[in-house]
Amino acid sequence: MKRLLRLMFPVVALLGCEEAPHQKTDAGEPPDEPLTGIECTARDPINFGRAMGNMTTAPNYILVDAVDKSTGESWAVCLESLEFLDAVGREQNIEYYQVAEKAMESIKDGKGCKFALSSPEAIELLKPGYTPETLVQLRERFRERSDEELVELFSTNRLKIIGSLCRELDLPFDSTTQRAVAHMLLERGVLCGRGCLGGYIYVRSP
Repeated sequence: MKRLLRLMFPVVALLGCEEAPHQKTDAGEPPDEPLTGIECTARDPINFGRAMGNMTTAPNYILVDAVDKSTGESWAVCLESLEFLDAVGREQNIEYYQVAEKAMESIKDGKGCKFALSSPEAIELLKPGYTPETLVQLRERFRERSDEELVELFSTNRLKIIGSLCRELDLPFDSTTQRAVAHMLLERGVLCGRGCLGGYIYVRSP
């Protein structure tokens, strides 16, 4: 992976911080102006910890809340766990599995997962690609479904459901839409990830 996050503080300390007070349920538009420092907090430390334990080629998605420290603007973004692990590992010159171990240890100790980013590559990574309007469409589409029904639906139709949603809601059939779907699922507490084959999401029970 070519994306690289530059942490403003050592990763051990960052992963051991308490959760940031800035949390936003609805995803907002990331600011257009260049950012100088972003504070990110894992939305759900338990799911985040479970995602850190997946070292396969079918990584989990994670949901983080980002805050631009210079302007106070905030937004939420869904990204792959391996992107986070690889970037932090490169910055700290350690293996990605060691980053995951530190993250899981911090969560086990009851500490929140908070980290600070400042490089242009990190800023680009933290731009969702999908729009708040897309998230609204997806939330409304599954509003009347229970979490258990979502798990069943995505489990039994995982090879077809993304394509069906794109046609139904007139969304592009690409990785950004897939991340938007994952964002919606993670908001509901449903752990999910990218399949080894493109175009589908796998889910786990809440």
